[in-house]
Amino acid sequence: MKTHSFSFVIVLFAMIPVLLTAQNGGMNVGRLIAATSVTVGTTASETVWVTPQLVALPPLTNSQIHAIVSPQEGMLVYGCDSDVLLLFDGIGWKRLDGTNNHYLPSIPCTGTFTDIDGNSFQGVEIGDQCWMDRNLEVTHYPNGDTIPYITDSVVWVALLNDNSADAYCYYNNTPAGDYGALYSYAAAIADDWTLDNENVINGEGAQGICPDGWHLPTDDEWYVLVTWLSENGHAGAEGTALKSEYGWFEGKNGTDNYHFTALPGGDRSCTSGTFSSASIFGFWWSASEYNSGCAFYRCLRYNIATVHSSNYAKSRGFSVRCVRD
Repeated sequence: MKTHSFSFVIVLFAMIPVLLTAQNGGMNVGRLIAATSVTVGTTASETVWVTPQLVALPPLTNSQIHAIVSPQEGMLVYGCDSDVLLLFDGIGWKRLDGTNNHYLPSIPCTGTFTDIDGNSFQGVEIGDQCWMDRNLEVTHYPNGDTIPYITDSVVWVALLNDNSADAYCYYNNTPAGDYGALYSYAAAIADDWTLDNENVINGEGAQGICPDGWHLPTDDEWYVLVTWLSENGHAGAEGTALKSEYGWFEGKNGTDNYHFTALPGGDRSCTSGTFSSASIFGFWWSASEYNSGCAFYRCLRYNIATVHSSNYAKSRGFSVRCVRD
């Protein structure tokens, strides 16, 4: 008899038939029409017992899940990377943990990507999410339209706290490479709430200013990131795990465990138009509104190990990170 080293996760359901077979060293997961046992492996003696109320699922990594060829709608798997059940709904692998409607990234996270301006960046996988490894610095929207570039502080202060006052700038009006650009909220959502943010109403991300295949993360998606870090060895030091290993005030750099490389890009004031806090703070917009004049953001500070969440006026100039669709 051939033996396997993996264990099984036992899940109670009501009438969910699932077929588990191993072929050519890989695991296939599909539906079972009617059976009281399921063969796993290459010999008939390797069996996982299934009843109408009981399903035994082997733990699969995200990579193994994505390696399943032509998954059928209704397929169920257990993702051990994030300790969650996932259902293929015909579009992607949907989490069934009851806390959000997020999917596993459907496109590989590794490799080099480019934005509309030809700037290159890497994708970094953290839990079930795929994030950019650097701050955005595009000067055009995904459709090619130019984002208004505002250097004058008086003009910046005149921006309205709404979804149409789009603008970007560089800290101290000087391009700073990896630190990226600073954007008003309207610019971050691509200056068209109806077109680019209808999904936000449903709790999902919208493309906004981000490259095709990526989107501006919602506050919930930032929460998922921080929660995963907390539950995977970084409780109380989630920010430290995200911070870059350079660039922070007084040498209080991070450990950058996942190559997220969060840099302290500072911000631009909505009341004075001045720049402040570079090397001290990093601020990043979310796609989620707090009210008509404010939106949620996430913040890292040089001498604080955690990730701060709050809201601010939409005409503030903050950094932008994107997450994979």
